[in-house]
Amino acid sequence: MLSRVGACIFAFGACNAPAFYSPANAETAADLSHHCSADLTKANYGTGRCVGYVEAVVDELSEKQVMAKKKLFCPSSTVTNLDIIKAVRIFLDENRDQRNVPAHILVEYALRVKFPCR
Repeated sequence: MLSRVGACIFAFGACNAPAFYSPANAETAADLSHHCSADLTKANYGTGRCVGYVEAVVDELSEKQVMAKKKLFCPSSTVTNLDIIKAVRIFLDENRDQRNVPAHILVEYALRVKFPCR
C-alpha cells in the first residue's frame, strides 16, 4: 500500500509527465511503412506496431463515423482486419512520395480509396 507521501509523489509525477503524442513525434508514413513491411504472419515488434497502429486508426474512424453520422469507408462484411492492413500496406508502398505525411492521414485516405462507400 502506498504511503500518503508516495501517493502524492506518484500523482505529481503522473500529472507532470510529458504527453506521449505531439506533432513533433507523430508516426509518419515512412515509420508505418517500415513496420508494415514485416511478415504479417509472424509476431514481432514491427508487426505489432503495424497492426496496432492501423487498428487504432480504424477504431478512431469508426467513432468519427458514428459522431458525424456519415460513412467514411465501407468495407464489405467479408473484409478482415488482415485485409485492411494489407490494403494500407499496399497504399503506403504505392505512395512513397508521401513518406513525411503523418501516418494516420494516409491510413484514413487508404481506407477511403480501397473501401469507398457507394
